[in-house]
Amino acid sequence: MGRGMSMQSSIDTLIDAINVALVAGNWQGVVEQTSVLYAHALALGEVQLAELVRDIQVIALDAVLYPSGDDGRVEAAGMVG
Repeated sequence: MGRGMSMQSSIDTLIDAINVALVAGNWQGVVEQTSVLYAHALALGEVQLAELVRDIQVIALDAVLYPSGDDGRVEAAGMVG
């Protein structure tokens, strides 16, 4: 029980840190912290939280890989139709 409580505390701390990183636009930090949070959520059996965290991680990873949105997706979408 003690381990679960400390892991829950870690989850709360990670969520706070992720929120700070999101507000700051620190996408690399979001990617790193969501990896840890995902693992903690799964360990606690929090599947819905883990899925949400994975979605946030994918969005943050896109922001890291394409920081200015210059990956061509927007322009290609604008050209269609």
